[in-house]
Amino acid sequence: MKTLAATTLSALILMSGQALAWEGITQKCYQKHYVGPKFETTQVLVKPAKKAYEYRGNHRVELVYYPALYREVRHQVAPARWVMREVSCCSQPRC
Repeated sequence: MKTLAATTLSALILMSGQALAWEGITQKCYQKHYVGPKFETTQVLVKPAKKAYEYRGNHRVELVYYPALYREVRHQVAPARWVMREVSCCSQPRC
């Protein structure tokens, strides 16, 4: 009789503990977002700017401006990563 009472009591305690474990309150909600890598770019001069006189038919000479020519060099500053952003916890349309 004692073992039956002890078994019943321990079963009740275990069941009540599991039921209480699911009754939590949601405080904050998060969503996983992907953030791409960050790069820093620098420009390296390939050709400087220049002005040149060019012959353009019909005995006409024009002064032509050629802008400087650069090439971009990219350096990775931060790698890609996943971040958790806080979102609304409301599951209904109106909160």
